[in-house]
Parts: sequence; structure tokens; C-alpha cells
Amino acid sequence: MPRVPILLLVLSAIPPGSLARAESPRKTLGHLETPLTELLIPAKHQDRAELSRVAARIGVARLGLALGHENQEIRQAALQALPYFPQALLLMQYLPPLVLAGPAAQREYAVQALATLLPGTDAERLSEWEIPRETTQATCKALAKAAADPTLATPSRVLALTTLGTSHATCGDGGIRPFLSDPNPTLRRAAILAAPLRDAAGKAALLAAARATQPEVAAAAGARLCRERQPLPDPKDLWRRMALDKHTAVEDLVEIIPCLAAGSTEDQTALAGLRSHQGSAVREAARATVKSGSKQ
Repeated sequence: MPRVPILLLVLSAIPPGSLARAESPRKTLGHLETPLTELLIPAKHQDRAELSRVAARIGVARLGLALGHENQEIRQAALQALPYFPQALLLMQYLPPLVLAGPAAQREYAVQALATLLPGTDAERLSEWEIPRETTQATCKALAKAAADPTLATPSRVLALTTLGTSHATCGDGGIRPFLSDPNPTLRRAAILAAPLRDAAGKAALLAAARATQPEVAAAAGARLCRERQPLPDPKDLWRRMALDKHTAVEDLVEIIPCLAAGSTEDQTALAGLRSHQGSAVREAARATVKSGSKQ
């Protein structure tokens, strides 16, 4: 991966909140410059391939201008293009302000853009791209604030939490832990699935969530306890109760199945019943587990 110090110097000279005019085609060094407005039609139709092509023609520096444009539609179209632009990581500095302020649609697109850029990053990759630590810190804080913002749509808040969880190498616990006791069950569930819960406090929060009255919260905690082979809190039939609860999500149920197989006679009876579950993923997981157990 080539180092890009000169390009970053150019980008750093453009303030994230700067305004730019929508250009008409004009000659630059012998060829036509693609107008920023060409992003609008593929953005409107959610044409990913065309967004990628237009963003490539516009280039990284001018896409940065689009992210700070005075025209809201151009800003949002640029945000929609970022997930399909290979050099998008260089534009991360523009995103925290767009996550924290502006129209709801813009903020949601900014969260979506970060959800594609941040997961999988680590200190080595950020150093290779010469992303300043201050930019990374601002990005992680913006996602945590977005998750806590009740004015944002719940799916965007959940996406912010999930992104923090998959970016642990970059963001640490990223402010996820306060959501482990959030009154909103959807957010609490997302935090349970996303937070790094390796220390004693994290494990205690997970055990408490397994006793929650909201079935989606308890099932998520039960699934994670099973996946990480953590001891089950009293009562010891929690996994069986989750497996038999019609509100338990399919993805949680699939993860609970191995722990049923290792449980009591009643647990194994419940497991046998899951072989005729209406969900194909559950049926296949239950049948495979029972078959595996019969061979041992």
C-alpha cells in the first residue's frame, strides 16, 4: 500500500466544514473535471456500481470537498458513495461532524459509512494510511454519541454500537458498556452482542442480562454465554426456557443449541423437539447436534 503524505497534506488544508460550490465541467490539466452533481442520480437510485465509478472519477480530494459541501444533497450523495470508494479511509476526518450534526438522513448515512470503514482497522493499518490518532478518537466518540442520541433512528443507533464492537482494536470498549443496562431492549441487546466482556465487570453484566425480563435481551445474553462457554446463572434451566420461548430470535437459538446438548435430560428433550422447528437454520443445527452426539 503506497504511503500518501502529500495527499493527506492537501486534504488537511480543507476544513471538514468547508463549503464548496457545485462545479460545472471544466478543464483541469487537459481533461474534464467530473461535476460533484453527478453523484446525485446514482445516490437517488442507490446504484452502488455507478456511485463507485463516479467517486473514482471525482477523486479523493474533491470527494472531501463534497463531504463539506453547502448543498445537503451533495453531502449525502458523497456519504453514500464512500462505502464503494477504495480510498475512503483517507476521508474519515470528515465524518465525525456529519455523524453529530445535521439532518437525520445525513447523520444516518455518515454512521453507515463509518460502519464500512472502521471495522477491521487496527493501529498498523491506520499508521499505514497515516490516519492521525486524533481522527480515530473523534470517530469512536462520535459513534458512541450517536448510539446514545434518542433523536436518531434506532437502527442507526444499533449500527453505531455494532460498529464500535467490531472496531474494538481501534476504539477499545468505545463507550458500549453503559448500554448493557439501557432501558431500550434493542440497544441493550446490541450492546450485549457487541461489547468486549472479558473482565469481571463485563461478565457480571452478561449474567445479569441473562435474567432480564425482556426476552430479546435474555436470549442474546444466553447465546453469548453459551458461545463463550461461560457458566450459566441460576436458574439452571435458562437455556431450555430460552429455547422454548417463541420470542427467541433464530440466531440466538442456533447458538444456544450446543449448550442444550451438554445439559440435563430435560435440555436434551427440548433439543430433540427443535429438530422440527419452523426455522430451517434451527432444524439443521438441532439435527446436526443430535447426530453428532449420537456418534460419540
